[in-house]
Amino acid sequence: MVPRTTQTRRVQQRIYADRPQCVSVVGDPRIGKSTFLDGLAASAEAGDPAPPPGTRFVRLAVAGPLSTSPTAFLGMILGALADGAGGTRLSSVPGSPDASPRAYASLETKVQEMAQAGGRLILLLDDFDRITSSPAFPATFFSFLRSLANNFPVAYVTTSRQDLQQLCVSREVEESPFFNIFQNLGLGPLDEAQTRALAAERAPDLGVALADWAWVESGGLPAVAAACCDVARAGKAPGSDEARAALDEALAPYVQELWGHFEETHRGLLARIAAGEAPWERDARPLRDLGPRRGYLRERDGRWVLASEALRRLLARHPGADPSSPGLLRRMKRFFGGGR
Repeated sequence: MVPRTTQTRRVQQRIYADRPQCVSVVGDPRIGKSTFLDGLAASAEAGDPAPPPGTRFVRLAVAGPLSTSPTAFLGMILGALADGAGGTRLSSVPGSPDASPRAYASLETKVQEMAQAGGRLILLLDDFDRITSSPAFPATFFSFLRSLANNFPVAYVTTSRQDLQQLCVSREVEESPFFNIFQNLGLGPLDEAQTRALAAERAPDLGVALADWAWVESGGLPAVAAACCDVARAGKAPGSDEARAALDEALAPYVQELWGHFEETHRGLLARIAAGEAPWERDARPLRDLGPRRGYLRERDGRWVLASEALRRLLARHPGADPSSPGLLRRMKRFFGGGR
């Protein structure tokens, strides 16, 4: 687990403040949001730094039963807190949930008891957009969560692929004051040192050759760097044609997922850059977004290129074995138009 120390410290400053503050961690698919929450919890357990006395962490991946109803969601938190409120502890695998209609009142009572004992509750909620986009969760549910954070030492650290208010099921939920209590933290690619550390962690016996290759292929995208390590551990020499072919095959589902996540303007820009073309004048906003903000593009020798060589190759190559089938890049260029 490669730490994102700067971002972790920023979140810790907020959730460990005298009055804990909520943080929304936003990042593209497989950029490391879940790993970031794991690292935040691990830092707390290791006392780096030590959380305020009586802090309880509850780590939940919002999927399956948790996303079926508010009472199931709140009951799962109650189940995680059932073993008391003393000391700094992490509950990542809750016990049996209390899904009764009294879950709202029961959780408020539990939080009040923790506050009276000098403790606080930090909820680490992975994929929280599954809740905001679910019709099963009305605006009153979010009002309740806001009231907990306003009246007691409670903070939420959520993850999502976009800003939470862009992923709400209804305008009523979108306009809930619940979202006003969050400060956003954007999570982008790893830097070079972190990428090399990831390679060293996952394949310590493969040395500098793997670290060099992982950085070139990934440009800091954790999913790509991890796939490089898996390919090398399977016996493919880093940088070889065999390794690149195995890497491309392994990354195809990820690139497809990423492509579906991008806006149309982002797709058009990426298609042109992958083809070696210069950005158009109207590309200013997506260029700024995909460049400095999200790290997919970078300037090199006065021109824009894809930061990840693997991503560039996968956008430009012909997928599949049928030579008569148009490549992904060709189809994208036809869709977005070939002229300026």
